[in-house]
Amino acid sequence: MRKRTKGLGLALLVFSALYAVHYGYSLHRWGQYLPLAEVKVAGVDRQYRIYAPTNPPTGLMSVLLLLHGGDATADWLFPQQRDLEALAEAEGILIVHPVAKHVAPNEGAWQLNTDRESDQDIRFIQAVIDDIAASHRVDISRVYALGYSLGSMFTYELVCHLSEHVAAVASFAGTMPVYPKACAPRRKVPILHIHGVADPIIAYARQWDWKAWDSVGTMQDIPSLMRFWQKYHGCQTETQTESAEHSHVIYSDCDQASRVAHVRLEHQDHGWPMQIGEQPTYRMIWSFLRDFSLP
Repeated sequence: MRKRTKGLGLALLVFSALYAVHYGYSLHRWGQYLPLAEVKVAGVDRQYRIYAPTNPPTGLMSVLLLLHGGDATADWLFPQQRDLEALAEAEGILIVHPVAKHVAPNEGAWQLNTDRESDQDIRFIQAVIDDIAASHRVDISRVYALGYSLGSMFTYELVCHLSEHVAAVASFAGTMPVYPKACAPRRKVPILHIHGVADPIIAYARQWDWKAWDSVGTMQDIPSLMRFWQKYHGCQTETQTESAEHSHVIYSDCDQASRVAHVRLEHQDHGWPMQIGEQPTYRMIWSFLRDFSLP
């Protein structure tokens, strides 16, 4: 019995050592390396990471907010982050990674279905925009947001509550509540939504409910989500292109010269693809966002 216990202890020790080596390697390869900045929001200490071009343009820089998924510590790289940083160098973009904070009763890191009783994250994003505008040469009419997974869901909170501060958003593998408590944006924010039909986490074709986040309520299926914004933006024209791998629908002739677009990935799960068709995913997203600015 003593030999068996010793053997088990040795096995656990070896497993722990291997796990530590694997975690260290993963953190070195995919861990976040950007420095943290701090901002206080209603007495709460919040953080964000920032990437500034090494050779900034002579003019003002656009701002791209990258909203991470459910990992509240944001220790890992955003999808295609290094590619986005190369794009930032080429086009003069300030990249900002707001760090979510898990606040009860949230099931996830970002607050969803925002109202006056749960607006810490909305106030945080506004504080981040104000903070970088005070410390960097940025064009505040060209602030964009790109979200993935839970961060994708939070982009719709920005559309609902910061429509006059965010020029356009791109949402990958997320959705929004069927019955938002407060969503009446005065400005029709352009939206690009990308989603895989085979997503097992954020279902494409059916509504779903959180396990323990009753305050958010039922979440929309993606076709209903797109109809919601097409109708809200008053879009009159629909143009669609299709291939075996994806379809791309553009809703145009919208109010306030806005636009709603949807890329449906026929065989994609919840993961982020390196490219869509012949175009890198990050470039498809940026080509949509950069067309818009605040009036």
